[in-house]
Amino acid sequence: MYLKNEEVLIVKIIPSCIQEMIHLGFGSMLYLKTSEMGLKWGLDPMGRTTFEGILGQKEADSTFEPSVRQTASHWPTVVFECGLAESIERLRVDCRWWLENSTEVNIVLLFSFSRADRGIHIEQWEILTVPNSQYTGPHADPLTKDVTKTYEIDIVAGVASGGPLTLDFQKVFLRPPVLGEGDIIFSVEELRKYFTHISARAQ
Repeated sequence: MYLKNEEVLIVKIIPSCIQEMIHLGFGSMLYLKTSEMGLKWGLDPMGRTTFEGILGQKEADSTFEPSVRQTASHWPTVVFECGLAESIERLRVDCRWWLENSTEVNIVLLFSFSRADRGIHIEQWEILTVPNSQYTGPHADPLTKDVTKTYEIDIVAGVASGGPLTLDFQKVFLRPPVLGEGDIIFSVEELRKYFTHISARAQ
């Protein structure tokens, strides 16, 4: 990530294959879910493409855009960022960058892996309309848009808490669903099975 104003370049080093397995594997699960709706080619992967934002440039671990869209923009609608548990605050900074630098990034998923307990912490972030804490009266807007955590899931030692994880169809594909389509839902049990498999590979 390059920050224009600060003239700072931040480079993330991937220490092991486990982080790659986490976000790439979850991308496979996303494709399976959309294929079951008849949208086998509905999402295009853009991997670690570098995107030019208002305040700088950045690449994520995985990015996805709908294959059919009404604009020429190639910004993703869904972004994955993955790291070790010690870097969760850094991941949240990355998340805010994506949501604040483009009006088309709608969902950011953070995956934080803990080596100590072979656990996974997942957060889903979006831009939501929330009460305006600066609201002062008739000349101020009582509502504002802000980066908001919408889901949080922990999977430790094969036990999952939180969830399910739900990706709003329209935010992913930039259109309303039709018959046979709908929100993309990852049940707690599906997530538990997948990340138990991943953590076993890390041993």
